[in-house]
Amino acid sequence: MPRSHSPFPPHIQLQVQQQAALGRSTVQVDLFPDPAHGFAGGLRLHAGPRSVLIGSLQAPQEPLRPWQQWDAGHLDAGLRALHAQILEEALDLPALLAPLEAADPEAPAPRTVQRRLQRMLGLRSLLELVACWQDAPVPGGEAPGWRGRPNRPTGVLLPWHTEGQAVRAGNAWHLHDLRRWHWPRVGGERWAMITARHLTVTALLQDRGYPAAPLAHDLQERLKQRADLASGRRGHQQSVPSTVDRGADAFVQRVRVALGAVLEPALLAFPPEESRAAALGVRSGQEAMLRLLPGVAPGPVAALTASLREEWREGGHIRGEASRPAQLAGHIRIRRDAWTAARAGAAQPALCLAAEAAAGPLHTLVPGLAQLGAGDIRLTDGLVALALNEVCDLFSGVAALPAGQDLPMADVSGLLTGRGQLRLGPQAAGAAAELDRVDEDPEVGRSAAALALVPGLSTAVRVLQELIETREGHQAHLKAQACQAAGIQEADFDGALSGEEAFVLTPEDHALERVLSWSGGVWFLQVARHPQDLVTDGRRLVHCVGWGGYAHAVQAGHARIVRVLARGAEEDAAVPVLTLELQPLYGGPGRQGWQLVQAKGLKNRRPSLDEAALLILWAQEVGVKLTASGDLNALSPPALQASLTRLAPCWLPAVSPAPLLAPLAEGVRQATAHLAASRAAWWTPAATRQHRESLRRVALLVDRAHHHIQAELTRLHDEGETRLVGHYDAGDLLTGTGLVELPADPRPLFEALEAGGGGPVGLRAQRQLGLFLQRSLEVEAHQESLELRRGQRPGELRLTFEGRWRASLNISLDPATTAGLLAPVPALLPPGRGGRRREPAFALLRALLDEPLGECGRAATAATGQAGGTLRLQLQAWLSVWSRRQKKPNRTHAREARPVRA
Repeated sequence: MPRSHSPFPPHIQLQVQQQAALGRSTVQVDLFPDPAHGFAGGLRLHAGPRSVLIGSLQAPQEPLRPWQQWDAGHLDAGLRALHAQILEEALDLPALLAPLEAADPEAPAPRTVQRRLQRMLGLRSLLELVACWQDAPVPGGEAPGWRGRPNRPTGVLLPWHTEGQAVRAGNAWHLHDLRRWHWPRVGGERWAMITARHLTVTALLQDRGYPAAPLAHDLQERLKQRADLASGRRGHQQSVPSTVDRGADAFVQRVRVALGAVLEPALLAFPPEESRAAALGVRSGQEAMLRLLPGVAPGPVAALTASLREEWREGGHIRGEASRPAQLAGHIRIRRDAWTAARAGAAQPALCLAAEAAAGPLHTLVPGLAQLGAGDIRLTDGLVALALNEVCDLFSGVAALPAGQDLPMADVSGLLTGRGQLRLGPQAAGAAAELDRVDEDPEVGRSAAALALVPGLSTAVRVLQELIETREGHQAHLKAQACQAAGIQEADFDGALSGEEAFVLTPEDHALERVLSWSGGVWFLQVARHPQDLVTDGRRLVHCVGWGGYAHAVQAGHARIVRVLARGAEEDAAVPVLTLELQPLYGGPGRQGWQLVQAKGLKNRRPSLDEAALLILWAQEVGVKLTASGDLNALSPPALQASLTRLAPCWLPAVSPAPLLAPLAEGVRQATAHLAASRAAWWTPAATRQHRESLRRVALLVDRAHHHIQAELTRLHDEGETRLVGHYDAGDLLTGTGLVELPADPRPLFEALEAGGGGPVGLRAQRQLGLFLQRSLEVEAHQESLELRRGQRPGELRLTFEGRWRASLNISLDPATTAGLLAPVPALLPPGRGGRRREPAFALLRALLDEPLGECGRAATAATGQAGGTLRLQLQAWLSVWSRRQKKPNRTHAREARPVRA
């Protein structure tokens, strides 16, 4: 019976009627009364645009209401009745399908089977139809709705869809068509049985996590899928749960989750119980999100909602963690807003905590962060996460300044205040002008735009780079002077100090070197001569050339590393700006030259357009081939010529290495003495005072970050994160902060092993190796445990060990092994795999030897049979008893050995 009025506008109502006329999807599902399950009155579910509406079967004239505004108890009772109906329909389904096993898979199924499948799969089909609705591409425009091609993607991914894979609308059509379920027979199970179970679990929405969607709606694709399955080729795999979940409550829960996903896909990022409670009675998904994030402003909530939708659509794991940023931020509202907005901008809670430890609260570090909303490019483009990563990198760089200071540390007042705070956010000057300048420049790069989000960050990064460049330049200049005075080459000096051999270079390698003068200064393109050159460039440019196996590749002849050293017009020393990797170019019987495969600058950045033009000019000059993966932006010949005309490059004569004037050993000694004297000359009283002041500021910065992380983790422990105990290496969170002390682990070190109430049979010990914090600040505690009990034979000890990375051990302790464990210097374990497997267990046992047993002494005695307050005392007594037992003569055998008298 048609209703008196429809809640949809006329154009949407027309689309609903068209879908009903096409018959390819279910537009309404009737939930009939079922007194046995306490369901009276009956309900009718209607498909709408991204919504499921409910009306009464007994009063069709009443208006429809969204599912979330219907009485929850009544709807759950109706779903339980539907669950019973589906199971009842599935009882004799194998018998109906058995005659069709040998039939043509593309033959139409009998009407009785079609009607049964329509009743069983009606709810599934309705939900798929609702998810297929396409919204308007622009606000205010006409929504395509359900119109369009069959291969268009669905608007919403439902829980049973494979994450990250677009679901085509056509695959949601004709679910009741048996041809889509007529798989080839696989394995020994009967086709009718497995097909009936497949249909049942699909109707019950049980196939979450299984890729066994029905065969394709398109005939040609469906035939290909059957052929692939019949021949055993990989591709469309049939995977069906082995059992049917007959729990009605679980079915209701799955339907509720699917309805929530239709209302708002971001609800899948919350625990099902929380999202279900939040959706009851709301008018929109945004209202449910506001309930799930109490105390958070609407702008960040909307931004997080949009971000979660996109993550779910792209296949990201979003379940159960969306509320963590607001929960972890604490009770300060503006901080909850900032952390939620940062999460919407791809900044996970661990990054938020690290950035706050480095430079202060997020809402002051990134002005306006707490007010950002959906669609803001600073969030959608990931600029916030990139900016916070830059803040953490800046902190780590500043914290590392005191390391290896052979020269006095320069003035760091441009980076740190007198209280040791980074000059970022409120501590920075000229922040507004910096932000305005970024807004006016639409061509600014992504990295520069991210730096501009934090006032003072661009300046601080530049100051740190200048400090490092100045220090490296002075070090290089002093080393060059020392080598020149001693008459040796720098590569030989580096090799003598590092213990590594220099690279063997050929005249062809030296032919790659050039000196290029251009409008921005002078470039020295130099082939790396020593592994230490790679270490220097990797440390200076923050990339992996120093440790990524490149030195071995150069020594083996599989690569060459070209250093691009730059010297400005007013600078004395050249510093690395780019690192080039060349690989052999083969053609014919052997190598025909070199090709450029990588060109990386600071933090793996690609060369700029000007740098690319100069590198192309160099490659043409020395005969290096450029590849598509060589990190150089493609320049057309006119653009290249225009760039070179503007840069005005000019080749200069290359500087040849000085000949060796002194024996190497004597030259290294002289260069070392000269370098030490040159460094000592820098330590004037003024430079020493400046060095101490810079050290003080850096120490204050690191100490403040250390205490902030410790205080926040302790607060989280007090609020319920009980695994945050013991020690945590905060350097995993923020490099340079070190080990932090957390609340003590309340669990006892020892506990008794019981056996059926008959008293202790042994001792169990467990200790925490360390903590690991995931990006969402979820805690992973790495632990290992040891059990010591009496063996099956008299006097035998049995040791069982469980450690990290699934390490396990179950062995019998013999006297020799026990004596080695008790020795002041532990005996070496036998080589090979057996020794490596035993070492973690023995290391734990050694660490427990002198720990007081306390009340667990009786449990240890049950294993060793000896008394003592520590394991060492009991094992020593056990070893002594064992030794006496071995020395005791066997009188029976002695009597038997006597000669028999006549």
